[in-house]
Amino acid sequence: MKIDLLEFEKRCRRIANILEKNKVTFVYGVPRGGLIPAVRISHMNDIALLTTLDKSIPVQYVAIIDEILDSGETRKKYSQYNNFFVLVNKKEEKINEWVTFFWEEEDEQEKKKERQLKYELQTQLSEKANKPYQELDI
Repeated sequence: MKIDLLEFEKRCRRIANILEKNKVTFVYGVPRGGLIPAVRISHMNDIALLTTLDKSIPVQYVAIIDEILDSGETRKKYSQYNNFFVLVNKKEEKINEWVTFFWEEEDEQEKKKERQLKYELQTQLSEKANKPYQELDI
């Protein structure tokens, strides 16, 4: 699945509208994937872009932005923030294919796929480590 510029804008606008209703005044982009959408949303709503999370700012005024929700690991890391938004939620959208964005180069996409495959393999190996004598389905 490819997210082109038009689709990116639509998805950012949807998030920006929610943030406006929720009176969110700061956005933080999860490095690296969330940086581009966070910058765009901060411009759409004319709100501040945080480069670090400041614990003095109440969490209800901060939105965490990421590009994809896949395994849920990043969401867990920012669980104290109720305003957590992604451009693509693979589970909700029932996406079973690789997602790429208009700003990614072909080489970057291949490297990203490799990292994802390594992650899946490591996850599978660690799960199987607790169950001896089973073969890996790789």
